[in-house]
Amino acid sequence: RFPCPRLVGREAELAELERSLTDEGHNRLLLVEASRGLGKSRLLLELMRRAGSAGRRWFFARCLESERAIPYSALRPVLAACLEREPERRELARSRLGAASLAELAALMPALAPSGGPRESPSPEERRSLLFHGVAALLCLLSADAPLVLFLDDLQFVDEASLEVLCRLLDRQDGRVIVYAAAQSEVLGQDKAPPLALVRLSGLLRQAPNFHRLGLSALPAEQVSRMVTEILQRHTPSPEFFDRLYEASKGIPLFVEETLKALINEGALRATDGTWNLEAVEPAMPASLE
Repeated sequence: RFPCPRLVGREAELAELERSLTDEGHNRLLLVEASRGLGKSRLLLELMRRAGSAGRRWFFARCLESERAIPYSALRPVLAACLEREPERRELARSRLGAASLAELAALMPALAPSGGPRESPSPEERRSLLFHGVAALLCLLSADAPLVLFLDDLQFVDEASLEVLCRLLDRQDGRVIVYAAAQSEVLGQDKAPPLALVRLSGLLRQAPNFHRLGLSALPAEQVSRMVTEILQRHTPSPEFFDRLYEASKGIPLFVEETLKALINEGALRATDGTWNLEAVEPAMPASLE
């Protein structure tokens, strides 16, 4: 079964991240940073499932490289989704936030446009400040009576304005916004022009008391064996095949899944008397990972 029906080998990391779903603390940002294929997105998916089971309100967005120069492109989808799903909170925001802030927020979310006629237009600098503080205040307001859980995948491509708001939230005492994010370490190490916001603001994040970074490593042989058994629906692969698979995959979960999927689809991997046997075919890098 693909993907692997169970999250294997990440029990410790999951327990560490899940604690924030039950803590009654303030705003926080938990970043899973790791190389491609190690299971960052899969970990977020499991946390989404558990957040739903715990009755938490949660929203998901993916940061896109094509939108990293667009201010608030990462936060706008989750804020718009929250206001659409919970219209009573939209009315609460319209009643609590000032008209000047609402006028700027309406550029991102037209539903927040203030009532009344045209107002005096502030300077560009004042407008940027009103929008920045308005987005931060809106997030705190939306989480005032119940935690608001946000999942942001591919945070390596987050826009600067959204990340600055998240940094500001970590210094505020009001609000209970819990942000789970995932970022690909290879991209963060590349020389981008302009520089990635997450790279430029990493020092500021590390100083924040409610920021936590978590890394992922390759799975050991025992966990890869568990993963293969789950995928093959509890059938046991031959020891020779498993040894070759582990050596080729280097314990990278995505590589394990894609290799097995390719071999099964090609008919190279078949079950005989309850045992999957690859015979003489060697596991190789699937084209989708090259």
